[in-house]
Amino acid sequence: MKKIAYIRFMTVFFMTVFACLLCGVFAREATFGKEAKGVSCKSVISRFAVNFRAIGAFYTSAVSDDLIPSIYRTDLRGNFFRIEGLSRLYERHDEKPFGKIKRQSKAAEDLIGATKEDQEALDGATRWKAPRKILRDLTQKRDESKVKLIEGLQSNFFLHWNSLQASEPRVSRWAQKIQEFEFGDEKKDRKVFLKALVAEAKILENADFDMHLLEEGIHEMKREIRWLLIYFQAAAGLVKLIDSDAPGQAGLNEYRYLVNTPLASGPFSKLPEDASITDPILLPRYLFLALSKIVDELDAVKKDGETFEAIQNSYRDLGYSKEKSHKLAVNVATKANVNIDFYGRAQTIKDEVARTGLFKAVRKALQANE
Repeated sequence: MKKIAYIRFMTVFFMTVFACLLCGVFAREATFGKEAKGVSCKSVISRFAVNFRAIGAFYTSAVSDDLIPSIYRTDLRGNFFRIEGLSRLYERHDEKPFGKIKRQSKAAEDLIGATKEDQEALDGATRWKAPRKILRDLTQKRDESKVKLIEGLQSNFFLHWNSLQASEPRVSRWAQKIQEFEFGDEKKDRKVFLKALVAEAKILENADFDMHLLEEGIHEMKREIRWLLIYFQAAAGLVKLIDSDAPGQAGLNEYRYLVNTPLASGPFSKLPEDASITDPILLPRYLFLALSKIVDELDAVKKDGETFEAIQNSYRDLGYSKEKSHKLAVNVATKANVNIDFYGRAQTIKDEVARTGLFKAVRKALQANE
């Protein structure tokens, strides 16, 4: 109960301070990009700015709500992902200031992600009807991660405390750094962005993920594909989905059916559009959906694997031996009719990608824009 009370107190305190602070910061950012000193490519600025504003809007509108549910209901983690993704991309162009922004946005995203994973493990164990003592242990771990999230965002990311005085959040300083950077014109930016997309596709094409490993294999494959999807989203209209194959490309028949499935009408099946961009990077819609499909399938395996590991670790924390903990976790999963052959499930997905040549097709479709 003390932990819950502490979480609520910290939430109210944290959000109240931030609301006051950010109302001023993001009011000044309302014209972000219009009077930038070093910028000549306004569309680049808008890619960052839309995420900066979304973070500000979250903190000014979530004051009366519990912080954690507010984070889950919004795309706050996605905003940090896109800022990190854009910083990863432009870091190749110039390490400063993007290297620092990338590391700091990743720190925020990791904090949110850790709490989300603990919540998902608890949700999974609940669905699997794990014993009450396991659910109690996972609930305690979830609550502890909530405290770490609030403290981490407060002390390590947004606010830098100097006695009792709080400085402006890092997001405001990011905005200032971006305004001062010289990106070049639209044509140069398109070339930089396209080069980065092709490089990411080549990484996927040449990678050999070990599906025996949950984190370094299954999750890593999902992460690498997700980065390409994040780039597409963060491009804010520079990447445009088309209902045909890329010029001069035969395409992949295996995934054309996806345009007529529920996946095509999902919340992440579309990309932002910008009519002012006259020479967008074209990508066949069904290839975009195919990448999303693979991410969803890998994510399902990852979540089951993490739930299994969480239950097993809880038994260990309760004093059971490693062998006994594994056996008990297997029993819980078996009763829930969960296939715990995580390697086999993930390897099937990996084999499909290799058989169809999906990553190669995506790379060639992107290169057709050069």
